[in-house]
Amino acid sequence: MCSNFYVFTCAPTVGALYLCYLISKPFLGPIFASIVLAILFYPLHKRIDSLTRRPNLAATTSTVVVIVVVAIPIVVLGLAITRELNALYHSLSVKGAARGGLSSYLMNLLEIPLRALDKYIGQSGVDLRAAALR
Repeated sequence: MCSNFYVFTCAPTVGALYLCYLISKPFLGPIFASIVLAILFYPLHKRIDSLTRRPNLAATTSTVVVIVVVAIPIVVLGLAITRELNALYHSLSVKGAARGGLSSYLMNLLEIPLRALDKYIGQSGVDLRAAALR
């Protein structure tokens, strides 16, 4: 009798916990990141709080410091990476167009498998290169 009670109470509890996990799953990354930031900047916040002795001012100052130290460099780094990737894409586009574009790249990539197929199929009038370019 006791084991049936546990089955009927534990199974819905485990199911509910799993559904709670599924609901909170998208938020776990930001929650862990905020925990790390809180641990890293807590000593600074306590120092600011002891200097100002005004909790609201200390919280505002700590928030501004975290934004300046963390968020602004991430935004600047993201913009720099975006600019570099854009320049790389443009450079590869120009070089690819100068060398014949994507079709010549694919032909060079397919050259070895096509040669291997030529051994087995033979030269029976089937042009594998033309078929691959279509």
